[in-house]
Amino acid sequence: MLLLLLLLLGPGDPEEKLVSHARSNLDLTRYDLSTLKPMEWLNDECMNMYMALLQVRLHVHGCVNVRDHG
Repeated sequence: MLLLLLLLLGPGDPEEKLVSHARSNLDLTRYDLSTLKPMEWLNDECMNMYMALLQVRLHVHGCVNVRDHG
């Protein structure tokens, strides 16, 4: 796991897409993921992806849609 994390956050093209979420049409690049390092400003795209994953999880478990209440 640590090796995978080092490969994702290591040197490389900052615009390379490393994570895709087809249902929400979101992609995270190497740059986006690099903002998860300590002492970095958190990228909005990381939060958008997290919220999309939460919505899928809520839908799978039969909970209400987050957007219905906001």
